[in-house]
Amino acid sequence: MRGLWLARSIGAVLLLAGAAPAARAPQWVKLTSANFELYTSSGEKKGREAILYFEQVRNFFMRALKGKDSRADEPVRIVAFSSEKEYVPYRMNEFAAAYYASDGNRDTIVMGSIGPEWYPMAVHEFTHVVLRHSDAKIAIWFNEGLADVYSTLKPVGKQIRVGDPMASRILELRAGPWIDLETLTIAGHDSPYYNERKRAGIFYAESWALTHMLLLAPEYRPRAPVLLPMLLEGRPAAAAIQEVFGKTLANVQKDLENYVRQASFFAGVFDLQLEKKAAAPDVAPVTGVESGTLLAGVLSLARKRDEARRRYEELAKEYPQAWGPEAGLAELEWREHAPDRALRHFARAAELGSTDPQMYYDYALLEHGSTALLRRALELRPDWHDAKYQLGLALINDGSYQAAVDLLKQTKVTTGQAFRYCYGLAYANYRLGHNEEAAKYVNSGRKYAANPADQARLSELMGFIRGTRSGRTAGKDGGAGTRARGGYAAPGGLSEPPPDARSPRPRPLFHAGRRSRNPLQDTGSQACTAGVRNEPKPGSEDVGNRAFARISIARA
Repeated sequence: MRGLWLARSIGAVLLLAGAAPAARAPQWVKLTSANFELYTSSGEKKGREAILYFEQVRNFFMRALKGKDSRADEPVRIVAFSSEKEYVPYRMNEFAAAYYASDGNRDTIVMGSIGPEWYPMAVHEFTHVVLRHSDAKIAIWFNEGLADVYSTLKPVGKQIRVGDPMASRILELRAGPWIDLETLTIAGHDSPYYNERKRAGIFYAESWALTHMLLLAPEYRPRAPVLLPMLLEGRPAAAAIQEVFGKTLANVQKDLENYVRQASFFAGVFDLQLEKKAAAPDVAPVTGVESGTLLAGVLSLARKRDEARRRYEELAKEYPQAWGPEAGLAELEWREHAPDRALRHFARAAELGSTDPQMYYDYALLEHGSTALLRRALELRPDWHDAKYQLGLALINDGSYQAAVDLLKQTKVTTGQAFRYCYGLAYANYRLGHNEEAAKYVNSGRKYAANPADQARLSELMGFIRGTRSGRTAGKDGGAGTRARGGYAAPGGLSEPPPDARSPRPRPLFHAGRRSRNPLQDTGSQACTAGVRNEPKPGSEDVGNRAFARISIARA
């Protein structure tokens, strides 16, 4: 009887187990603010809290940069998992609780979880995003030190506080032994102090402490605005500190050792000013194919490309009418230097009705500057300056000079694009017969010429403009001029139109078939009739209304 009861009980348990639904896949949600695009499986409430925090952090950075709040073409994407277990397959290595990666188009921060305890790691990575896209020639110690100091950013009502002491760093320093500052400040990417796990702890701790002291200690803070531009321009720390403070690194090291033994530290407190869109993000559910495509992209960023390809292919079979997996495969094949396969997937994604302007932009570059594809990208995102820039150069290649001039003159470019921008406008104006305007752009372009070959190209073009060399100035949409003798050697690796055998002439520069970097911040000075994005450098001290609060810590 007992055996029968036991059999029935086991049968009932098995029946219930069989009837239980399979574990549900995490439900992802997308939140979009003015400057961030956050995907999370932790729910809308936590997503709202996180994206507001990142907007507050960005607001601090933009004001600290002491310049205009110039926005990137692409918002920074944040992918935040709900648990470490869910995150493990997507982490870059076994130690990365959060990481920053870029595919050349978009900056992405991947977080193991979305709780406030994870924010410092994410802000550390966001600091690297800002510094990476600036013109700063920053030493490793200062790069990591700034990232650590800024990682403590904490909203307090309508203000934000920066500079709370980091207990783990202080304990590391109090345990010792220290690196002498001469070694610390010249360490490169190949230094064992930066690469070896046993030594990296003290390297990061000392970098944080030195940066904190230089920025916030009462003895050093007043002169920090003089020191920071020097460090950001790559001046050796020893020379810069000697010039600004009249101290040797040995003197500074003694100050630093005393600094970390004190019981309290100063932190800066700054006002916040958030735009309405930043405080009220749009929220949308994420479909299965969208979340699957997103996560396959994260695998690719984490350099797990075989697994990423397998995921994309499975999604393409499961959702044959979805363009996302095809676009993901196209980007992956491009990164793997397989342009023919990439083109097939790009074409299929377009056929399926892709609404991603980035996809059309990349497809256009791989097609050597297809004006039709670039126009489609701009239909989907009309204010995209990188696409306007590339379309302008493509129009020059096609001989549509007036259309190119009209478009480029309303385009803002980065310093990395400024030489081609100025050369393109100079060449197009020359072909239209507007020689004085062409000469102006040649002169503007000289400050952006990266090497003697670029300078020589400008000098040769100026020769055509001034008549020491001449070329036919007729294009598809206007202008007439003289025939020329001589030719112009095409720069290597660039797609340009073949010379006209009857009328050799200088040819435009077109940046084709290469992935364009989409910067978060790319510094530049005004040039080429306001063509270059005038964006600030990081590290300035003055961010408007501020105060300093003393933060106490327990002694070890």
